[in-house]
Amino acid sequence: MGDKSTYLQICNLLNNHELKQKDILELGYLKQSDAYDLKDFFLNRQANLFRTNMDFSSEIDFVWDLHTELPKTAPKLQFDYIICSSVMEHVAKPWVAVTNIENALKTGGFIIWATPWVW
Repeated sequence: MGDKSTYLQICNLLNNHELKQKDILELGYLKQSDAYDLKDFFLNRQANLFRTNMDFSSEIDFVWDLHTELPKTAPKLQFDYIICSSVMEHVAKPWVAVTNIENALKTGGFIIWATPWVW
């Protein structure tokens, strides 16, 4: 999960997008008390927000290790928007994860990607 500034920038970037009934996937979600939560932003725009991480918690919708294909049990098999913020620096094989993420994106969809440049 990215920092507050990154998430506010994501909101600013998407502010003029028509998000009603769009399917949004937030990768690597981890609840943090000092981070901005995108949930209200998307719910206020009547979008369908789904969250995933590689370990189960009550805060996510399904478990997904990005080194594998999207689970067939996921609530959706393709998404209009995928948000990947501060996730890829934790992935052992990013080239595998990128392919799996791309396959989970609808044709014409958007990936919003933010990765720290130093780790």
